[in-house]
Amino acid sequence: MENLSRTFFLALFISLLFHIPLLFITFGFQIEKIKTENVVVLDFSETGIVAEKEVAHKRSSEKDREVKHKEEKKKEKEKERKREKEKKRVKVQRTKKFKRKVVKKKKIEERKKEVSRVVEKEEENLQKVEQNTESNIQPEENVRKEKMKTEQQILEREKSNVESGKVVKKSVSKGEAEKGKTVVSTNKKEFNRESYVSLIIQEIERKKFYPPLARRLGIEGKVVVRIVVDRGGKLKEVSVVKSSGNKILDRAASKLMKKCNFPPLPPEYQKEVFDVEVPIRYELK
Repeated sequence: MENLSRTFFLALFISLLFHIPLLFITFGFQIEKIKTENVVVLDFSETGIVAEKEVAHKRSSEKDREVKHKEEKKKEKEKERKREKEKKRVKVQRTKKFKRKVVKKKKIEERKKEVSRVVEKEEENLQKVEQNTESNIQPEENVRKEKMKTEQQILEREKSNVESGKVVKKSVSKGEAEKGKTVVSTNKKEFNRESYVSLIIQEIERKKFYPPLARRLGIEGKVVVRIVVDRGGKLKEVSVVKSSGNKILDRAASKLMKKCNFPPLPPEYQKEVFDVEVPIRYELK
């Protein structure tokens, strides 16, 4: 044990002798380096002062450059921000304008659809009214036909009497009927066109109606219609001679003519067909 302890201490002593000079060399070199770096040399000569001024001027110029560079960077950033804001504002304005145009187009299309729907509904209503009127007119037409047949038979008899030189018209009074006498009147009546046209106009005024769509839109005008009527007062042809400039009023006028129940032609009128042009005015009051 004593030998081991001696050897241990010898080894330790030898290692210390070897390491101590190495530590001194390394630490000494570093200490000298620190001293040389941290030493401040004060040179009060003119050259030294000038050199210090130059160094200070360089440092101040470098600082000024750095400050200017920073300010320029800030300005550039602000300009970029402004540009970005303007771009965003322009985009927003363009999107708003585009949206407004789209909304306007949609509104116009919806308005057109509404108008077309209203027109279709009115046409359907008019067709229904026409069907109802036609259904109501049919029995009246049958009565008229029967009347016309009887009138034609009477006219044929009277014509045959005139051709044979017999009595044309008989106006029998009560006393003469009792006695069996007859009074001969050879006076023939002439056809009065104005009176018949006035009857037609009265019938048109009764059935006249104002189209609701034209009333809403404030449309006014005058339509001249040509009608052709047979002996029984039945309408054969309808045509617009002079348009009002609006299809709604023209259609309403032609449908009005179809609704009317015109009076039969008087027996004085020799032709089988009667045609006349009728003006119809649509005015809002």
